[in-house]
Amino acid sequence: MRKEGNAIITVSIKEDSNIKAQITVNVTKKAVEVKEFTVTFKGVTEDTVKVVEGEKVAKPADPVKEGFEFKGWFADEACTTPYDFEKAVVADITIYAKLEKVIVVSTILEAINGAE
Repeated sequence: MRKEGNAIITVSIKEDSNIKAQITVNVTKKAVEVKEFTVTFKGVTEDTVKVVEGEKVAKPADPVKEGFEFKGWFADEACTTPYDFEKAVVADITIYAKLEKVIVVSTILEAINGAE
């Protein structure tokens, strides 16, 4: 049933039996509160998503920043504890992107004839 009200259910003991039982069931719909939490992703930009309590947050695309390498998503601002995307969300949280500067080392070799 989709709406509030009474439903009559008839139960027969045997198909050809005259013995029947009648049960009246009162059906009541209750409002279900859906609790949502905010998950904030901090990286190159800051993005937020809403997640229903107990659900998992989807892993976002890896952030891209020129001159940096993405090292993963972390549960703490110091980026020491990797975030577990299999974990259910039960509170507002912030997930941090770890980006490390790429150091480019180049060596220039010059052949100088007759240099002192």
